[in-house]
Amino acid sequence: AGGFTDATVGIWELRGGRQVQTLAHHNHQCRSVEYTPDGRWLVTASFDGTVAVVDVRDGQVAAVLAGHADKVVQARPHRSKACILSCGVDKTVRLWAS
Repeated sequence: AGGFTDATVGIWELRGGRQVQTLAHHNHQCRSVEYTPDGRWLVTASFDGTVAVVDVRDGQVAAVLAGHADKVVQARPHRSKACILSCGVDKTVRLWAS
């Protein structure tokens, strides 16, 4: 998966080398894309100031996390716990837990 400057996220099939899905849930550049360790969720971060959690199976946004005062440059899911860590241009690091 990859994030693009047009605010979309592309999901690619590696074997065929083709894009199989395009997600358009952000309003500005998508700067960070990470799968959860189980591969079910995609965590995306955007210059629109949000972090999104997307269900990979159907492309539906399960949660939008807003709290940064400016662009979010990276978001990462924890390897074993149900939480996400994000950092932004606002010089903050946020821990998102369910």
